Amino acid sequence: MPPRKDLKNQRFGQLVVLELADKIGKDTHRAWLCRCDCGNEIILRGYLLTGRKNTHCGCLSKIKVNMLGKTYGRLTVIGFAENDKYQNAQWLCRCECRTEKIVQGAALRRRAIQSCGCLKLEQNAADMQGRRANDLVDGTSLGKISSSTLNSNNISGCKGVSWNAKTSKWMSNITLQKKRMYLGSFAKLQDAVEAREKAEEIYYAPIIEKFRSMSI
Repeated sequence: MPPRKDLKNQRFGQLVVLELADKIGKDTHRAWLCRCDCGNEIILRGYLLTGRKNTHCGCLSKIKVNMLGKTYGRLTVIGFAENDKYQNAQWLCRCECRTEKIVQGAALRRRAIQSCGCLKLEQNAADMQGRRANDLVDGTSLGKISSSTLNSNNISGCKGVSWNAKTSKWMSNITLQKKRMYLGSFAKLQDAVEAREKAEEIYYAPIIEKFRSMSI
């Protein structure tokens, strides 16, 4: 008599064999405990598995649309998952990036979800790069030089002006094309602010005006 096959850890459709189980009734065939991709466990005779007569716990027979093996965008359906709390069918999908995600079947069919989330991240990154490129005038970000928002640690009330505890003076700086320019140190805050404002007129005002002329 040929040796009996060990089916442990083998996959048959939606089913993965966990371990050998007690025989079913008086049947002499080996029985195996299996876990379905939907989460259910079921005991089946070995010949039903190897003969591909049982490839799921019965969950696929309960659904209206079998989406197994189909591809939607970057997602390929690899298994049935349990219904959500509203009894909508859900499917286990594998993304092109190899990430697995459970998605509602209706969302897949209407193309509302087409990846594990990686596609949206890539699109957002591309949009951000586009916005940054459009925001640059002569290598300087128009958004940054136009913003009046101060850093949380700013105590001067003016961008580019900070207190230097070592010298006990106010320092004034301005950033142009990602390079910080030192404008000087001042005993009085007002003098440091005026130095900054003068630098903005010299360096920032022409950039803003150029952007306005480009937008007309």
